[in-house]
Amino acid sequence: MSTVTQTPPARREPPWWVVLLAIPLFGSSLLFAFFAGVGGISSIDAVTAGRQLSSSAPLVSGGTVTIDASHAGVRIEAGPAGEVSVVDSMRVRSATQGLARDALLTLARSTITSGDGGPTVAIPSSENFNLLAFEVQRQVTVRMPADAPLKLRGQAVAADIHDLSGPLDISAESGAIKLQNVVVSGTDKITATSGAVDFEGSLASGSLDVETESGAIHLALPRGTDASYDVGTSHGAIFIQPESGVPLISAGNNRSATGVLGAGGGAAIRLRAISGAISIRVG
Repeated sequence: MSTVTQTPPARREPPWWVVLLAIPLFGSSLLFAFFAGVGGISSIDAVTAGRQLSSSAPLVSGGTVTIDASHAGVRIEAGPAGEVSVVDSMRVRSATQGLARDALLTLARSTITSGDGGPTVAIPSSENFNLLAFEVQRQVTVRMPADAPLKLRGQAVAADIHDLSGPLDISAESGAIKLQNVVVSGTDKITATSGAVDFEGSLASGSLDVETESGAIHLALPRGTDASYDVGTSHGAIFIQPESGVPLISAGNNRSATGVLGAGGGAAIRLRAISGAISIRVG
């Protein structure tokens, strides 16, 4: 009788390049598991921390209010005479109260500085600051005298402007501009590179000049408005609804229209869009 002894096969080590590839893959799986766990915490145990910072500066007669905003939403409204104020409210949601508070400390805050020509409000972007911050909510409100000149420069900014009657010089590279209960009485200029302009207010005198590269322009004016208009768009429709009479509708490329609202005279309206519709409604 014979016996056969089977020798176990020799163990083969994996090639060196397999080991090198496995290391980053293993690390990635750990990171994925970590953030998946964090996501679970955010949906169940997330808490918030908030802060509200306010500051103000005097505005001398004839001074201009300048606002520089980046990647933010701002509400601009009428306030007391002789003063400009900014309120920056922010709320952060995170896994723990401590993490939310730590995140708030790293956020850039709005500032206001006085100058010879008037105060300047700086609204910086609230960039990514903490991997454990799940959500950031921010509201910036600027209050200024209703009849003071306003100069707004924005990049990726949404501007909501209320109850002003002074000269406006507004320019936004990206973002919507909305004006409500605004009175045009001087030379108002609004320019938007990418974003719509929505104006609701009255034209006492002077001129309203609005330009967009990519975005619609809409004007809503009260009954009794007397003004002349000169509008044009390269790619988009034109719609003019007077207080009475037949509306003007023109669609296609390179559209333009001129005419009067009411008895004419009064203020002058000039609207230009490269890619976007233009509408004026009275009443």
